Amino acid sequence: MLIVTGTKRSGTSLWMQLLISAGYKHVGTKFPRNWEEKLKAANPNGFYESELRKGVYWETNPHPQTGRYLHPKNTSRLLTKVFIPGLVKSDHAFLSRVVCSVRPWQQYSRSVRKMRLLESQVFEWATKEKQPAYLPPEVEWLKENFMLVRDLRVRGYPHRVVPHSQLMTSPEATLTKILDWVGGDVSKAPELAKQIDPSLYRNRNPQVSAVLKPEHLALLDTWQACVEAGDWGNLEGLKALNEAWSIGLEKGWFEQIYPWNDPRIAGEEL
Repeated sequence: MLIVTGTKRSGTSLWMQLLISAGYKHVGTKFPRNWEEKLKAANPNGFYESELRKGVYWETNPHPQTGRYLHPKNTSRLLTKVFIPGLVKSDHAFLSRVVCSVRPWQQYSRSVRKMRLLESQVFEWATKEKQPAYLPPEVEWLKENFMLVRDLRVRGYPHRVVPHSQLMTSPEATLTKILDWVGGDVSKAPELAKQIDPSLYRNRNPQVSAVLKPEHLALLDTWQACVEAGDWGNLEGLKALNEAWSIGLEKGWFEQIYPWNDPRIAGEEL
């Protein structure tokens, strides 16, 4: 399969929209369930998600409701979105090509907070007996991107790591490279680039963390700088990411779950 992956709010929906326009058959719905009514403000052009966002493995393939089975031999050019926690569960046989979209922790944190605020309003979390709880966004960013790097290193399937900023600021060149790599029609890159709406490149204001100290955040920034430079596997960046992970394990960051309306989690006005 041709898989688009990343954290949530990292540009995966945009990649799905572009590759579908490039002619790829896909698994996923523009607005699953009631999302067009409830969540369109977060992604006006669609999410294109399916059960496979949780991974392509025994719990999702065969499909738990329909029983439909996707065979690796028949899906090498089938497109789908799989978030990072699902990617690491996915069977290796389905990982034909993986496009990994990476967004800085500051942008991710701001965007996720806003998304959770929207969800809390439309799903009326405050009125529910059982209410959601999460890791702080910057900790979640570290956890998932560490998982991604480990999976890329250990399993070695074909992949490209693409900074979200690169797609937004140099869309035609970025699309040309990716289409060429996946065996698509590179002549479509200029027209596809015109589909990118710069006004949707939001949430770029500087962010602070209520959980991580500046020296911890600097480690995240070091790896992100390597990603932006086109060298996610740079030794300096990997050392910084590993150090942040080790500190997080020692300090118990990954077990510190907070209610959706806690200041360490809560969103801001849209």
